[in-house]
Amino acid sequence: MYKVMLIPTSIPAIIGLYKDNLLCEVHYLKSQLSDSLVSFFCDLESKNINFDSLYYVRGPGSYMALKLTYIFAQTMHITKNTKLYATNGFYFNNNSPIKAYGKCYFMLEKGEIITKIFDEIPIIDDYKLPQVLDENIFSKELEPLYILPAV
Repeated sequence: MYKVMLIPTSIPAIIGLYKDNLLCEVHYLKSQLSDSLVSFFCDLESKNINFDSLYYVRGPGSYMALKLTYIFAQTMHITKNTKLYATNGFYFNNNSPIKAYGKCYFMLEKGEIITKIFDEIPIIDDYKLPQVLDENIFSKELEPLYILPAV
């Protein structure tokens, strides 16, 4: 049985398949998350690739990606009894800034997520899936991590 990890806030979104917590396959969704997420998981099912757990990044980042991922994850939980776990994205981008809007970026400082304005574009590391899935950085706190107030 596999475990699946999803980084929806990466462009493109990244999905990893883990067996015995070791990364086996990496997939990059070629189109928008809203257009490709369901079809990717349908393809897994058609190939008889079964998983019992979904690990995902719940933010910060694109509100649309976060909402879509949360709804998809809850649907998998209800319809297939998939176990769900989530965490923040800083674990997978070497703790570099995450784009919010304009010149504003999310930062993790002293364990707290803040927003910071940069005059110049900061150095941003790409998201990467870990070779070994560390379940200890995930929790059952699943709701999207919205940092900015609604506009």
